Amino acid sequence: MTVAKGKTIVEGTRILTPKLPKETDTAYQKQKARKRFRRRAGIESVIGHLKSDFRLARNFLKGSLGDTITR
Repeated sequence: MTVAKGKTIVEGTRILTPKLPKETDTAYQKQKARKRFRRRAGIESVIGHLKSDFRLARNFLKGSLGDTITR
C-alpha cells in the first residue's frame, strides 16, 4: 500500500493525486486520468501569476473588518 503525501480530504472535498494505473484499468480510463491532471497542472501556473500580479497573497488581518481594510 502506498501512502499519499499531504491531505487527501479537505472540508469534505477529496483531492486526487496521480497514481500508477491499476492493471484492470482500460486505455480509456488511463487517458482520462492523464487528461484531468494535465488540465489541473496548466491552471496552477495561471493562478500563481494572478496571485503575484494582482497582489492576491494571504490576508493576515482578522475577520471581515480586515478584509475591508486596504493598504
